[in-house]
Amino acid sequence: MSKDTPLPPQLLAVIAAAIHATFAGKVRIVAVIPIFDADWAREGRRDIFTSHRLR
Repeated sequence: MSKDTPLPPQLLAVIAAAIHATFAGKVRIVAVIPIFDADWAREGRRDIFTSHRLR
């Protein structure tokens, strides 16, 4: 899938169902923005580092 290809409706339905099941239907999906070429290891480290408090 490339940046110019829209997400298939089936994939959007799966994403919506997962969000609905996770949050017990108490949320509203405003947008689904695909991220391409993401470096997941870097994102994981950033998530860990931002969760720590600076003293």
